[in-house]
Amino acid sequence: MELFGQLAAVAAALSFSVTSTFFTLAGRKYSPTIVMQGSLPVGLLFILLLHWGTTGGIYPATEPSRWVYLSISGMIGLWLGSISVVNAFALLGPRLTLLISSLAPVFSTILAWIFLHQALEMTTLLGIAITIGGITWVVSDKNQDLRRNLSAKQFRLGILFALGAAVGQASASVLSAQGLKPNLDTLLAAMHTPMKLVMQDSIADFLANPAGFNPLTASLMRLTAGMTAIWLVALLRGTALDTLRTLVTHRVALGQLLVGAVAGPVLGASLMLVALQNAPVGIASTLSGITPIFLIPVGRFVFAEQITKRAIIGTCITVMGTAILFL
Repeated sequence: MELFGQLAAVAAALSFSVTSTFFTLAGRKYSPTIVMQGSLPVGLLFILLLHWGTTGGIYPATEPSRWVYLSISGMIGLWLGSISVVNAFALLGPRLTLLISSLAPVFSTILAWIFLHQALEMTTLLGIAITIGGITWVVSDKNQDLRRNLSAKQFRLGILFALGAAVGQASASVLSAQGLKPNLDTLLAAMHTPMKLVMQDSIADFLANPAGFNPLTASLMRLTAGMTAIWLVALLRGTALDTLRTLVTHRVALGQLLVGAVAGPVLGASLMLVALQNAPVGIASTLSGITPIFLIPVGRFVFAEQITKRAIIGTCITVMGTAILFL
């Protein structure tokens, strides 16, 4: 069964690469905000059906503290963070964007050190150093196509969006992990409680300890908050109808958006749950993090990028660094 879990983790990584590819294609036709406005309802619908089929209920009756943590997590990760990553996709493409977003576990570790007073072990510091080194080496490559095809301002802006997505993902993961813990009362009390750094670890905690909170329910709550926030803003700004017209007008881009919405938030997340049920957390998390490697051939054959040896080696170094953080 462990091999089955490992294969599921690799399949999840492949699903996330499909999502990033199709979101990039759609994001170059739509605005990044419209991509998320169109994809979040699709993801929410599938998660609702999956939640109903596995638990027999739609929305849970749960503590207000969980709604607070998970709603904020959803708004940060699925609204602000996702818009940042789609902006980065449009500028940098999925390969470099997701490579930079590999900093998310690094930021999670730093946030836990600052706010939760967790000690930083030498292996953790080594993983952080290797991850940052690999990303820096790739980004600083002056021979890559992006440096020639984008202005210096556009390139820097794309990097800032990718970094913003990583920070948003890290913040959302910490809040999600807190929301998954049992018997939460206040943030102050929770800040003195040992916790895992990423949502996958909290899912594994639940699987080993049924007293924890169902991670599928948590995903449903996060998606609800994120979708509500992004569409509420559209309604307040009076752009909701224009968004719907734009989505319907570009049929090819709409199809790309729908494929991306199903591949990652639904298929990828489900495969990740299967992986964590059948394989050790560290191995499953590491294997699911090889998406940047899958995106190397995607960058070459879909987006016609000239992939340098430096980009390939730097990507492998980055994945190795994040693996150290999980193992």
